[in-house]
Amino acid sequence: MIRFEHIEYLWALAALPLLGILYLLAQRFRAKALVRLGELNLIDRLGPQLSERKRRWKSILLFLGMAFLILGVANPQWGTRQQKVKRQSADIFYALDISKSMLAQDIRPSRLDRAKRVILDFASNFKTERQGLILFAADSYLALPLTLDYSALELIASTANPNQAGTQGTSLLSVIQKAEESFQEGDNRQRLLIILTDGEDHEDPALEAAKAAQETGLVICTIGMGTDRGARIPLEDINGQGFQKDQQNREVISKLNVGMLEELASAGGGLYLPLDNSDNMTSLLRKFIDRLEKQEFEETIFTEYESYFQYFLALGLIFLLIEFFLGDRKGTVFSTLRN
Repeated sequence: MIRFEHIEYLWALAALPLLGILYLLAQRFRAKALVRLGELNLIDRLGPQLSERKRRWKSILLFLGMAFLILGVANPQWGTRQQKVKRQSADIFYALDISKSMLAQDIRPSRLDRAKRVILDFASNFKTERQGLILFAADSYLALPLTLDYSALELIASTANPNQAGTQGTSLLSVIQKAEESFQEGDNRQRLLIILTDGEDHEDPALEAAKAAQETGLVICTIGMGTDRGARIPLEDINGQGFQKDQQNREVISKLNVGMLEELASAGGGLYLPLDNSDNMTSLLRKFIDRLEKQEFEETIFTEYESYFQYFLALGLIFLLIEFFLGDRKGTVFSTLRN
């Protein structure tokens, strides 16, 4: 199938018939003018070396040259070629849960503090990748856009706390939506979202959102912050240190929702990382990213049309050059070249 990359330039072809009409009118005007000068036989004897045939050929060459130049500028394309393109690198967003349940101390010193350490350990090992930070509770907001500035990420992550959350709760759906908004479009990079949370999402359809995001190229990994046995949620009250209670005035025990996080990572085409020592977690994540990039190299194929503008431009210039050097006198071509 033939197509033109810049089809708007083809409108210039419409000018050629108009120029042809003007040329014919000019020829008719010239013939009438010659008749007024005298008899045509006498004029032919006065100018025996002029060739009407070459005049016509010069006009044809001029019109062909302009037509091919216009077609060349419009860039005709046909056929296709397939090219495998390897992704340049990975863009990583960390999504840190800052809801109050992250203050639980079933892991020391607390879930939130341990999550910060994990982010900083990852960030220091992936300094060649662009990294950003999303903070979330019931809502999510972009704390740091993608950057190579490790110190900025370290500063913002280390100071994150539940007071920065406008509304308490845990919405994993809002995290995925915010990540999709925050990644830059058009980049040939692997997009990775790493969510650090205890998984206490009680209402949002995050799994469906993760599947949809994975289809657009966003891979989601999760890290479980907490334990199965759980812990109370410490809160500061007027009496000093207290614990969060439910409507029946019973202390709330927050537990890690492993099943939810595993399902979320699976739906997002990613990896669930149980909390482990930092070196092991970093190694697992690095191997996972390398495997993703290898798959992209093997499977991502870009199909594009072959361009042939250069041939049309060359033909157009050749026709114009022949027209320029071709004389209008009778005789051989070489003897009638312009001086």
